[in-house]
This record gives sequence, C-alpha cells and structure tokens, in this order.
Amino acid sequence: VYVPANGNRLWKLNAATGEVIWSVASEGDKFGHSSPRVEGSRIYVAGLGDKGKLMCLDAVTGKEIWAGYTGSTIYDSSPAIGEDFVVIGSVGS
Repeated sequence: VYVPANGNRLWKLNAATGEVIWSVASEGDKFGHSSPRVEGSRIYVAGLGDKGKLMCLDAVTGKEIWAGYTGSTIYDSSPAIGEDFVVIGSVGS
C-alpha cells in the first residue's frame, strides 16, 4: 500500500502487517493530497505546491524516475494513465 502524507512523505506499507517498507520525501513540491496511481513497477503521484510537480517513482525502491511540471498548483488530483501518457488536473486557468 502506498500512502502520501502532508508532512512530505510517501510511505510504502505492508498491507497485511502495516510494517513500513520504505518512506521517501520529495524535493520541491511536497507529497500531500494526491492519491498515488500504481502501474506495473511505477508509482505516479503529484506534489502539493505551486509548481504542479508530477512524479514517477520506482515502486520497489521509492526512487524518483522522472518529474514533470504543470506550472500550476495541484491539490487533490490524482494521475490518470493512458497507453503512452500520464495526465493530471491542476488549478491553472
């Protein structure tokens, strides 16, 4: 189970025991309200901040693979995954 927290942590927990497998922090926009989306061995999750950071992390290690920026604040939106793309809503006009 992957759980983001407003204290800028993304936690990977064992669903059966609650044991912490790993926890990571994000540089720049911090982990917050966005629910993670898991596809294969990757986790897609947004940061909470004015840059609109969307991150892709390795599900095994929690290490960031890439990050992209919408340029506008993301609050509660979670990523949607397509065959060759990732999209997310932001507050921008």
